[in-house]
Amino acid sequence: MKIYLTGFMGAGKSFIAENLAKDLGYHFIDLDEMIEDKFDMKIARVFQRFGEQAFRLSETAALQDAINLKGNYVISCGGGCLLSEENYINASNDGKVFFIDTSFELCRARFGEGHNRPLALTNEEQLKKLYDRRRPVYLKHSSYTINGDNDVVTIIKDIKKKGRIK
Repeated sequence: MKIYLTGFMGAGKSFIAENLAKDLGYHFIDLDEMIEDKFDMKIARVFQRFGEQAFRLSETAALQDAINLKGNYVISCGGGCLLSEENYINASNDGKVFFIDTSFELCRARFGEGHNRPLALTNEEQLKKLYDRRRPVYLKHSSYTINGDNDVVTIIKDIKKKGRIK
C-alpha cells in the first residue's frame, strides 16, 4: 500500500510521513528530496536555475517513479505536486491521499524566512493568497483531510483511523 501526503509548504508532510512510515514499518520517500538528488541542488536553486515549469515536470517525474515502486510506502509530496489533476489522479489510483490541513499561521512559523522554499520568498500577503488559493484544491485532490495543527502522534492516529490502515 502507498500513502501520499499533500498540503501547503510547512504543513509538516515530510516529518509526518517519516514518522508514519516508521510506525507502520513502511518505506519513506520525500519527492522534494528525490528532485534535489536528481539535480544535485536544493529546490530553491532548481527554481532559480531552471524555473518553476522545469521543477513541476521534475515533480511529476518523481511522482511517477514513486508510483512505479512496489511495496509499502509513505510518500511526502511537495506542496504543488498534487495540485495537478493528472498527478492527483495517478496518486489516488495508486494509494490513499491525505491532505495535511495545517493553519497558515503554523505553516508560516515553520518555514520562517523560506530560504529553501522559493515560493515562500514572497511577501506575507502574497503567501497568504497562495495558501488560500491552494487549500480548496488540496481539499478536492485528497481522499482524507487531517488536522495538521495537532501533534504528530495524534496526526498519525488520525491517518490510520480515517484511512483504515493497520
